Parts: sequence; structure tokens; C-alpha cells
Amino acid sequence: MTDLTEFAFDVTLQAAIRVRATSLAEAREMLKTIDAADANLGAWPNGDPILAEVSVDGEGDLFEINCATLYDQGEVLIGSGQRYYVLENPRQGYRIVRLSDGADATFYGDDRCEEFRHHFHGDETPDDPAENTEAADDVGDWADQENEFTTAADREALAADMKAKQSARVP
Repeated sequence: MTDLTEFAFDVTLQAAIRVRATSLAEAREMLKTIDAADANLGAWPNGDPILAEVSVDGEGDLFEINCATLYDQGEVLIGSGQRYYVLENPRQGYRIVRLSDGADATFYGDDRCEEFRHHFHGDETPDDPAENTEAADDVGDWADQENEFTTAADREALAADMKAKQSARVP
């Protein structure tokens, strides 16, 4: 039998970790507990397990809430707050996502878009979303105070109501 030499590599892996928690803050705290944890990443071609020691570096980028994707096609994250994300779509304006429940508010074709553009891009140089934490939360708090958010349940009820009205018009 040939003696094998073990080689250890420090690598960065991309992973999606789903956390069930009562709040986003609790979920983020739970992620912090993954520190030098043992993980099984499947098997090598010979069947031996691929074992790793893993730790979480940073908070991670939230991309789903209850399996609902936070980003729509063409959107770019421009503000990454503790309570809200602000996304920009050049064709459709701005969307603010409330991280606690995935509700969103959309703004397009009005003066608010110009305010958002100035607020987040000011000098026309896109900022790192993490640098816009306070701005994202400020804009989100404002939208919340103005009752601009719509939940998925609200959107489904609205779609059902529109469908019922459309059916009533058809002879």
C-alpha cells in the first residue's frame, strides 16, 4: 500500500445556508455560531468523505426570505442595510425590500427616483452596497412610515381581485 501525504488547503467556498429564526437579527446571530464546525461536503471519487472545518466570514448576503427571492431580474443591490435592501433596475426604478418579511415598495418615474439616485450615487460612481447601510435603512424607514410596502399576501390578494373584476367584465 502506498503511503499518502495529506495536503491541507485554506479555500473559500460559496454556500447557501438556510436558517429558521424568529427575526433576521436572530438568524444572523445563529450564523455566527458556525466557527470551526465540522462539515461533510460529499465524497471523493474513491468514496472517502470530503471533510472540512468551516467558519462563517462576515454576515453573508441575504438573498431569500421564506424561499422568495429578493432580487428580480436586472436589479442591482445598491444599499444593504440592517433592516432594508435597496435595489435599482435601470428600466423600472427602485425597489426597497423590508428584510423582516420580504415586503417591498417600488418607485419609478417620479421625483423620488431622482432623490434615490442622488442619495445612493451622488457623484455617479456606484457605491459598495455595504457602504450604504445607514442610507438603506433611512430610506426603508421613510417608506415604512409612508405605508408604501406590499407583502406577498397583499400582492396575491390584489391579483385575485383584479382577476375577479376582469372576469366580471367579460360577457
